[in-house]
Formats: sequence, structure tokens, C-alpha cells
Amino acid sequence: MIIMPDKSNHQEFYRVIKNKINCDSPVISQFVANRTIIKDNDRIFLNIIRQMNAKIGGDLWRMNFGKEISSKTMLVGIDVCHKGRQSTIGFCATYDSNLCKYYAQASPQPKKGQEIISSKILTDYFMRSFKSYREYNDGNLPEHIFIYRDGVGDSMRQQVIDAELQQLNKIVAKEYGFDTEHAVKAPQIALIIVNKRVR
Repeated sequence: MIIMPDKSNHQEFYRVIKNKINCDSPVISQFVANRTIIKDNDRIFLNIIRQMNAKIGGDLWRMNFGKEISSKTMLVGIDVCHKGRQSTIGFCATYDSNLCKYYAQASPQPKKGQEIISSKILTDYFMRSFKSYREYNDGNLPEHIFIYRDGVGDSMRQQVIDAELQQLNKIVAKEYGFDTEHAVKAPQIALIIVNKRVR
């Protein structure tokens, strides 16, 4: 933990020290202003501890799920945002049984306004998600996959479902070894289209 002196330019102090830490001996660090510490407020201390816990890989919260949700579940969120000059894909997938640890990725769409994610990008994201899941779960893969897909207009919904589910089925077949003698049971997949009514 680095406590920043009151009379320092905090932005410059942070930049210089953070670069030094990251370049010379990369370690997890937490910067706190001295004026924050001297308030002696338990809520502030708790928030600092939460930040430090998250930085070392700890969970900030956990939920209890019913028996209907398997402990071998992957929760996936996919969105395409069309604001700004370029459309951007956001993707995250859980890899732990508490659904608290995520593989996350973002990248630009090849064309502005494109809703369907290219097979190359979607394949890469899912392959990396399955890799993260396997590494964390002793080589096992999820038995259930829930996909929340946002960023789909009404007119493109069926095309997106058809195209992306077809891609996902190919990826699952490869990851679960359907063409091999060591095939793993196929996961149950639920695709949920998120439809916001924003006016």
C-alpha cells in the first residue's frame, strides 16, 4: 500500500510511482491519499480492503444458487455497442462455480453498425473462455452455459440467433471433442436475448 502525501500532486505521484512499480518489480499495489486515511472512517477502510481483495483475485460478493443451477455453469454476457465512431463488442464469461471470476474481452466490430459478431472473433472469445474455465477447474468444462446477448435490434434478432448459435455449436463440438473417442457430454445451452425498451 502506498500512502500519497498531502502536499504532492497525486496524479503525477501516482503516475511516476505506478510506472516504477510496474516496470521494475511488478506487484499489486494500492494507492491511498493521506487525507483519506486520516478521516479514520471504517467505511472508507472497508472499501480500500475490498479494492485490495479484488486486486489479488478475491471475490467481492457471492450468491447462493438453487440446486437447479449446476456448480459447473458458465455465465456469458455479449453486447455490441454502436455508440461513437465504431461499434464495439463486449464479452465476458465466468469460469468459477460462484460465477464471480470472469474472462473478459472487448474489440471493435469490422464495420460500424454490424450486429452479428464475426465467427473469427466469437470463436476466439469462446475458445479463450473455455481455456480459462478448464485451467481453473482442473481440466473440466461447463455442463451448462447461459448466454445473455444484448445489442440486437428487433429486425436482426433471428439472424443473430441463427448465425451466432451455429458458431457456438461448432466451437462446442471442437472443445468438447465430439469428433474424438474422448468426447465430453455436450453442455446445455440457454441463449437469452436482452431487449431493453429505452425511449
